[in-house]
Amino acid sequence: MSENEENIISENTVTEIKVEKPQSKKKTIFGYVNCDQLNLRSEADKDSDVLFVLSKDEPVILDSATPINGFYKVTTHNLVGFCVKEFITIK
Repeated sequence: MSENEENIISENTVTEIKVEKPQSKKKTIFGYVNCDQLNLRSEADKDSDVLFVLSKDEPVILDSATPINGFYKVTTHNLVGFCVKEFITIK
């Protein structure tokens, strides 16, 4: 092999490719309002501002299945707020 052939081979060597594992996707937890009207509140507190009033069987997406002070943190109608745990049924 000539010197030129060695240079070509060394220039064309394969470099190591680093493959990153995809981030695990959080499973979406759906809940449904199980009372006639349910307040979506700004904080996990019964005295906090009401952002929206939800109707029976309306779906919400729970941030976690673990309540905060008896409230679930939920997303619905492009709003993020808190609903009393007892009035949300997880399905």
